[in-house]
Amino acid sequence: MANPLRRLLTFGAPAPAWEEVAADSFYKVLWSYYHANDLYANVQRGLDDLGLANNASLCLRNPAFRVVEFYVAKLWSGDGIESENEAIIEPIKQVWRWSNWGAKKRLAARQFACLGDMFLKVAVRNDKSRVYLQLLDPSLVTDFKTDERGFLTECRIDTPQTVVDNNGKSTSTTHTELWDKERYRLWVHTKDTGTPISRLGPVKDDRALSDFGIDFVPIVHARFRDVGNDRGQGCFTHALDKIDEANRMATRMHQLLFRYNSATWALEANGADASGRPLPAPTLGASAGGNVSANTLAMGDDMVFRLPGNARLMALESKIDFGASLSILQDHMMEIEKDLPELAYYQLRQMTDISGRAIQLLLSDAIDRATEARENAEMALIRAQQMALTIGTNVGLFKNIGTYEKGDFEHAFEVKDIIQLSKEEQAAAEKAEVDAKVSKLGLGIPESQLQKELGYSENDLIEWEVEKQAVDEARQAAFDAGQE
Repeated sequence: MANPLRRLLTFGAPAPAWEEVAADSFYKVLWSYYHANDLYANVQRGLDDLGLANNASLCLRNPAFRVVEFYVAKLWSGDGIESENEAIIEPIKQVWRWSNWGAKKRLAARQFACLGDMFLKVAVRNDKSRVYLQLLDPSLVTDFKTDERGFLTECRIDTPQTVVDNNGKSTSTTHTELWDKERYRLWVHTKDTGTPISRLGPVKDDRALSDFGIDFVPIVHARFRDVGNDRGQGCFTHALDKIDEANRMATRMHQLLFRYNSATWALEANGADASGRPLPAPTLGASAGGNVSANTLAMGDDMVFRLPGNARLMALESKIDFGASLSILQDHMMEIEKDLPELAYYQLRQMTDISGRAIQLLLSDAIDRATEARENAEMALIRAQQMALTIGTNVGLFKNIGTYEKGDFEHAFEVKDIIQLSKEEQAAAEKAEVDAKVSKLGLGIPESQLQKELGYSENDLIEWEVEKQAVDEARQAAFDAGQE
């Protein structure tokens, strides 16, 4: 399998397509972009192993972290659950508590946005005391198959583990799980990750899915952005080339500006000997035992050289227009922002007087992308929760909540805006909507029809009419009594 590090910063060296790179290696590259520190130092070590040269770059213009964190803050809708079967709401929230989902959902969002994939496994304790959602590292899922609906029909998970015996000796092993529509099998071995099943040796655990009371693979896969491949695409994967180019540009400017803290001046001789031949460059510091300070003079915070006759200092820095170069880099970063509109979210802190409605308009591209990712993530979470309800019912944790086959486990999350309006703006928007509908009364629309348009049911209208008649009758009775 091709090494993904060959892909980065080889400056013309052959580079494999991402599709040729092993998923776990590609994930490591993406995490390197997210963490940013020593990104290209890690790349250089990989290139050294391949015998490839690399012009060292620094990670000076890398927006990956900011883009990922936008989704950590905005991906999930919240804790509100909507379902016609209210009996499943509390069991779902109990599964969240057993799973510590309140904390893990942020890691799930971080992995989902950075790597492009999310795998949720539904597990139950051996004592059947709880059922919970387990967030899998996508790099551990080495192979999987799906049906026409995108549901997993087979999934292999390779988990490296270290076992320490009573003598303190550690042994590295790999736990390989293989789930399919009929069976669950487990191997514990010392072979490499991805070793063919036929070479793993004897099975340590082999059970039918019916032993778990299920007929499905209890693992769900979601793609952050579905581009037609088996695995998804992360939020900044499509911009890697442009990010690398920005870092190269910024690094080169810094190299020219600071010269790696090395000498920035050269001493040049202008004289000639009697025959007209040029004299060699004079040497500073020859006197006083080679002490350079003997040929320098401190003037305030500056050091001035005492030059020999017929000599001058020549600057080694390139004569370039740093302002123009910086402008080119800034234009390039603007180009990156077109591919990563989520970056505009961080520019809002510079705007002190801007409404939530205006923010929604400015971030419309980012909101559209976040909405797509949210729908993909929440559909996967809903499927995992339905699996958890099924397993929980089978082991006796949940009672009288219905069944999946009858549609009792259907539910959704309450709609929540990616960028929320303030309470005042929400009230103003609702009032504007009501005012617009009320204005139709002037066109002869009956009040009952208007009330229906505002969202009130037939039962609401009947109850209001009964209450209105009762109030009118009471008022009339009081009036008649006063007349007597």
